[in-house]
Amino acid sequence: MEVEKIMRWKIEVLPMIVLSLLCLLPAGVSAQAVVAIENASALPNATTTANVTAYNVTNLGNFGITVTYDPSVVNVTNVTGGPGVGNFRWEIEDGKVRFYTMNIFDIPSLSGDVTLATLTLKAVGAAGSESPLNLEIGQLLDNENNPIPAIPKNGTFKILTPDTIPPNVTIISPKEGDIVTTATIIVTGIATDNVAVTSVSVNGIPVTITPGPNVTFNKSITLTRGINKITVVAEDAAGNTGSDTVNVTYRPPAEVKINDASALPGKTTNTKVVAYGVENLGNFGITVTYDPSVVNVTNVTGGPGVGNFRWEIEDGKVRFYTMNIFDIPSLSGDVTLATLTLKAVGAAGSESPLNLEIGQLLDNENNPIPAIPKNGTFKILTP
Repeated sequence: MEVEKIMRWKIEVLPMIVLSLLCLLPAGVSAQAVVAIENASALPNATTTANVTAYNVTNLGNFGITVTYDPSVVNVTNVTGGPGVGNFRWEIEDGKVRFYTMNIFDIPSLSGDVTLATLTLKAVGAAGSESPLNLEIGQLLDNENNPIPAIPKNGTFKILTPDTIPPNVTIISPKEGDIVTTATIIVTGIATDNVAVTSVSVNGIPVTITPGPNVTFNKSITLTRGINKITVVAEDAAGNTGSDTVNVTYRPPAEVKINDASALPGKTTNTKVVAYGVENLGNFGITVTYDPSVVNVTNVTGGPGVGNFRWEIEDGKVRFYTMNIFDIPSLSGDVTLATLTLKAVGAAGSESPLNLEIGQLLDNENNPIPAIPKNGTFKILTP
């Protein structure tokens, strides 16, 4: 019976006592303050900064903090006070820095997350070495000189290993040795790095990229006639560069043109068929059609150096070509393919188109030469 009464008391009365005690706690109680130093890192002999911050403080007026470290790894070279902390001082001993405020008359009242100081740190040790940044709170006082309870949180300083590996660049298009017939092309490819590619340029022109370990790029460039060297350079954050280069030949389409001609009735004249802008021309086959009631072709002669030249005439059509098999010429520039002798057989004032068709235009290695035909006109003059 006695045991039953005790159990009933624990169940019914004890929770009420606990609840009453909780109600006696101050309404404004908040989480405890923390004073922390940031982790930091730098390359050998380089400097960086680390903030010391008091988190969740109320009415901070004065403080005194000490940070110890391994001076064979890192040195503190400067300390600056945080915004609004007041009369700030700092002192350095070997492996130790102390910083504090001496606010006596004009005492600040800082609340929330307050930056107490910024430390400038220099990496003096070897790559890969580390040092603790141990923080000790000497004092943390509010604006009425009351202690503010706080927990210290240490940090770490690391000396980074320098990145000496350059990015790898691969131009996907165009390929080495490509021959193109348009002046504007798109250069595409990829650049990779063990850390991150930060910039890419094509022939010195920056390309918009998203930095990262794997970067794709494309850039429109304009070529000049002949061989063009295309170089893509990628750079990483450490300043390492890698590149790839291809050589591309821009060969605009040649133009094969028959010149306009005119003559009096019953008279003859000559007109030329010229291939403009060819490279290494070896063989060709051209057909010109016309109105035989207006004009007739009476003779065709091959141009200078074209080689084994042949020609054939049908009604309203002349075909001329070369058959160079063993001793193949290599003509470049503006090349006269043939000269046609034309006789005016129609009435004065009549006209005939001189329509040109390119059967073949081959270089000295039997590769096609892209070309555009340009027609002409024959007119019979009025005496």
